[in-house]
Amino acid sequence: VRRSQLTNTMAEGNKLRVGIIGTGIFAVQAHLPALKSLSDKIEIKACCNRSIEKAQDYAKQAGISAENVYSDMNQVLARDDIDAVVLCLPVQLNYTVTKLAVDANKHVIMEKPISSNLKEAQLIVDLSTKNDKGRVVAISENYFYKDIITEFINLFPKIGKIISFSYTQIRPFDKNSQYVATQWRQNPEHPGGYLSDGGVHHMTFITLALGTVDTISAFASQTHEINGADDTLVSVVRMTKGGVIGTIKFTYAPGGSPLLDFTVQGESGSISMKDQKQIVLSYRDKDGSSHKEEIDFSEAGDVRKSNEE
Repeated sequence: VRRSQLTNTMAEGNKLRVGIIGTGIFAVQAHLPALKSLSDKIEIKACCNRSIEKAQDYAKQAGISAENVYSDMNQVLARDDIDAVVLCLPVQLNYTVTKLAVDANKHVIMEKPISSNLKEAQLIVDLSTKNDKGRVVAISENYFYKDIITEFINLFPKIGKIISFSYTQIRPFDKNSQYVATQWRQNPEHPGGYLSDGGVHHMTFITLALGTVDTISAFASQTHEINGADDTLVSVVRMTKGGVIGTIKFTYAPGGSPLLDFTVQGESGSISMKDQKQIVLSYRDKDGSSHKEEIDFSEAGDVRKSNEE
């Protein structure tokens, strides 16, 4: 992703002027509060949804005037007073709209997953790296920016050469969830359905920490028809770097409580992350002394405190 051009746009003393394409649940509940928190740097100029009523509802919450609300995204892309667009769309639309936006000389940030197929995923990568307009094309992957993830990875040297790992993510099924009710999730055009829609966050974490996957053997199953596709995955993998082996489990099917547990074992110790709230590190140093450290991260701002034994 080219960040320098976007930084330069903001460094000129003007706010980054954005248009919102897609004003559904996540645009309202996640993107809008984030954009409002950056109001000293970003101005929302316009919004668009194929349902004009949804666009109008978003506009009321965002403080967008009626003349800047559209049902045709081309009207947003045609505006010279918009620098960038935020795409909150069903995944199968990402490439088509990104291409139109780059051709219209707009920066783009889109929701994950990148695409519904590998061909269009590569085309989006090409739009990011090869466009001659210098436009930024980015995925809004929040796992790139979490302090606890950076801290977790930075502690790996203390456990020595990595041998194996386990990663478990459990998201309980809730038939009343507003996300379950969305038609494009019930009838996914992207492979994997929930497993890729949500699992992409966790594969980002795994590959940031351990590199790419070389070999995988996996089983998947579907428990809830309304989920639209397989909703549980259990896999065994070998990573490209160092031949590290591990297990990965994602599920959106069970009852009970949510869980995220990432444990990495090394020759000198192990490190675990629990629910993105705590890191537990146990290791022996060169003289054989044992150490255990717990690092807690608050939900508000990833402020940490450390206790060492």
